[in-house]
Amino acid sequence: DASRIRRNPGIFARLRSFTLNILRKNKITNVSEALYDNALCLDNVMKYNGVLEN
Repeated sequence: DASRIRRNPGIFARLRSFTLNILRKNKITNVSEALYDNALCLDNVMKYNGVLEN
């Protein structure tokens, strides 16, 4: 089985934690909706914390 997710889950756990911390910092109340809205566009997530500037 060559799945990278099953062989190295730590990377995805860190990404999930990073994302949830950004949402918490920005006082997002509906995490599920925010995750859905940002699932297709990483730029939206990066803009939350000012990581990506326009």
